Amino acid sequence: MATSAAAGSRRKAPSPPKHRHDGTSPLPLGMDWSPPPKRWEGRNTIWPHNPQTGWSYCVMMPSWITQTPETGVTADSFLKSVVFYRIHVGIQSSEGFSSIHGILRRFSDFLKLSSDLKSAFPRKDVPSAPPKHAFLRINSSRLLLEERRHALEEWMQKLLSDIDLSRSAPVAAFLELEAAARSYFQERNGRPSEVGPSAKSSTKSSSHSDGPASGSLAESNEINQGLTRGSSLTGATGNGVLGEAILDQSDEHVSSALNHRKGNLVLEHDGRNGSVASYRGVLSEEDRDSYPGHARKDSAESIGSDLSSLRGSELSVPGASNSLWDGAVVDGHVSQTEHLTGLDMHLLYDMDAQVILPNDKKQKLTRLLITMQRRIGTAKTDMEDLIARLNQEGAVKEYLTTKVKDLEVELEATKQKGRETLQQAILAERERITQMQWDMDELRRKYSEMESNLKTEHNEKTRAESERTTASGENETLLEELEIKQKEVESLKQQLVEAEAKSKADKKVLVKEVKSLRNSQTEMKKVLNQYLEEKTDLERVINRDKQRSARTKLSRVKILHECRLLRERLQDCSAKFLAEEQDNFTIDPSSLPDALDLLATSDNRIRLLVAEVNLKCYGKLILPPSQFIILLTFFNQV
Repeated sequence: MATSAAAGSRRKAPSPPKHRHDGTSPLPLGMDWSPPPKRWEGRNTIWPHNPQTGWSYCVMMPSWITQTPETGVTADSFLKSVVFYRIHVGIQSSEGFSSIHGILRRFSDFLKLSSDLKSAFPRKDVPSAPPKHAFLRINSSRLLLEERRHALEEWMQKLLSDIDLSRSAPVAAFLELEAAARSYFQERNGRPSEVGPSAKSSTKSSSHSDGPASGSLAESNEINQGLTRGSSLTGATGNGVLGEAILDQSDEHVSSALNHRKGNLVLEHDGRNGSVASYRGVLSEEDRDSYPGHARKDSAESIGSDLSSLRGSELSVPGASNSLWDGAVVDGHVSQTEHLTGLDMHLLYDMDAQVILPNDKKQKLTRLLITMQRRIGTAKTDMEDLIARLNQEGAVKEYLTTKVKDLEVELEATKQKGRETLQQAILAERERITQMQWDMDELRRKYSEMESNLKTEHNEKTRAESERTTASGENETLLEELEIKQKEVESLKQQLVEAEAKSKADKKVLVKEVKSLRNSQTEMKKVLNQYLEEKTDLERVINRDKQRSARTKLSRVKILHECRLLRERLQDCSAKFLAEEQDNFTIDPSSLPDALDLLATSDNRIRLLVAEVNLKCYGKLILPPSQFIILLTFFNQV
């Protein structure tokens, strides 16, 4: 369970994000795309990144070239030409050295690359390639070609800015990154770069580039292999020569290329029946490599006929430039011819010197030689005529084959253009149908909205009518209420008039009362002042009474205290001067004087207390009744 959970977590773990030069690129040498440098300065070009991170490649589209048919320069030759876009693939190593590799691609190749990428990455939003012109020939204007080149360059930059697309196999095959890497190492090692398969791939990609046209394309690709970025517009395009870049090459290179194309026109022929077979090694291997397909003849006559047939085929092939045959190549042919002719005549003289004949056979031999020379001359002329006819037939055959191929190419081009126009028309009709469907949907939506609006308006109208009817009923009720209210207002007005009259009378009465009240107010103020004075006097009396009562309370407390003391002393008195025996009073004579003294003192004290009470009370009873009764009983007992 633990291992399965670990395996599940390992499967669910997200892969780390990709970035340029992270060492995971599947391209050759692990290279990654980089934006092109602003200025290409050859090997020491400065790129917009650090070269130590790894190998990098960039893509530039500096110009375009055209291939015109070889059937002659006409007014429609430019319109019937095939347009190739030159792509420069720049390579930079991790050491900072740069190299460039050029390839040619047609517009259909870009469309094929777009379809391949969309099929390889179905879930990715691949930028769409620039569209075709449905009813407009792109070759009719250099401005349109230049606009398409800019559009293709921008599309390539957008395409390669995605790291997955820039590392894909279709992009690597389209840009020939392996060939670019090989050319970098060959240039680094000091060897000339091989002609890459760019011309072959560009030729195979279009079904129109066969025969001499494809040969000229390969030659132009070989010529333009090492060119850097230059002007985007080409010069006069004609006679199967691509662009203005070929005009910068040497005449020897151009003549060798044309000899390679026209070498098959010369027929092999042994004119001397192998008599001079020992001279077949005169031409070196380098000459045969420089003129492939052109088999040299052995004798001087065959060499002369070869030159004449070659010049005849040159004049018979339409669209070929005579100026291309002037120069060192033709001079080399003549010098070789003169050399071989001299060797042949020298050998002939040596052979005549070695023949020994009798004198009687001399005339017969001379006649035989003369007849043989005549026959040889006639045979030579017949052979030259036959060779010329054969050359003319070969030239006509080649012309017819090229014409047939050109017609096939034009037919395929017209078919392709017809298919493209038909597809564009179908796409346009589909777009129109979809647009019409969208318009229909929009109109249906608007119709439904209008219906809903009409329904809402109808509902609003019905509601307004119902509200109007209800409002009319409410208006009638309101009018009735208004009449009632008007009657009430009239009655209220009458009441108001009556109230105003009553209020006026009341005002008069109130004025009189106010006057009387003002008069009485002065009298009341006087009375109030008298009462206030009496109040102050009474307050003074009350204060004096309060003080007096407080003093009486104190004196009463003192009197009671003294009474209490006397009573206590009386109770404590232990004089017993009365003896009670059977209801008879006996007086103890020993205690009699003391008791009399005590009685006299207590009488004095009682008199004083009574006098004080009389003074204090002033004839008023201020003591509570119970205390007063107790006091009277006490006095009575005493």
